[in-house]
Amino acid sequence: MIKKFQNKNFNFTNSYLYIKDNKEAILIDTATSEDKIINYCINNNIKIKYVLLTHNHLDHLMGLEKIIEKFNPVIYINQKDQEGLFDANINRSALSNLNWQLDKKQKNIITFLGNEEQELKLLGIDIKIIPFGGHTKGSTFYLFNKKDIFIGDTIFLKSIGMHRKEIGTDLDRFFESIRFLYDLCKKNNYVIYPGHYNSQFKIKNIDLNTNLELKETLN
Repeated sequence: MIKKFQNKNFNFTNSYLYIKDNKEAILIDTATSEDKIINYCINNNIKIKYVLLTHNHLDHLMGLEKIIEKFNPVIYINQKDQEGLFDANINRSALSNLNWQLDKKQKNIITFLGNEEQELKLLGIDIKIIPFGGHTKGSTFYLFNKKDIFIGDTIFLKSIGMHRKEIGTDLDRFFESIRFLYDLCKKNNYVIYPGHYNSQFKIKNIDLNTNLELKETLN
């Protein structure tokens, strides 16, 4: 099952817990919802074994240190976004005077190349890592069992992800990522789990007459 955590006080950021029948789980992003995540896991005897990070912005990273302290999971992040784990300026928490960053001595972090798709199996789940960039240098999509895709800040049900150069966005690559994801998810009928707002939808559920940003990007 997939349990969603949403921080309504932080731009409706989403975190997802992919839970196996044996109570082992994979966490996708934190959504600064670490206390809710930890309490849910404790109350349901769930063990977070892995954390997959879609990109290195503060709203998707903060609280990771508490997850690490409690569960000591293995963390996956794109090599191009790794620095954001250890630098409050890169993850942009410094701009909000939050100054969040991990200790540089932190272990159990696995990076993957920023431009090569790869497949791995975690907890018996077939996962395809699709590093693409755009929103950040290392923005990455994770496809679970050829069905559920976690896409970070790209396509939303009613809009698209924030895309400004000052947050580290490569605009051309970002718009390319939108078109890539739209075609990929439409062709394969994937269930989409974005980094903000509504989740668990398919391309057919998007109304391009209201999602004008997406419509303009696709044209």
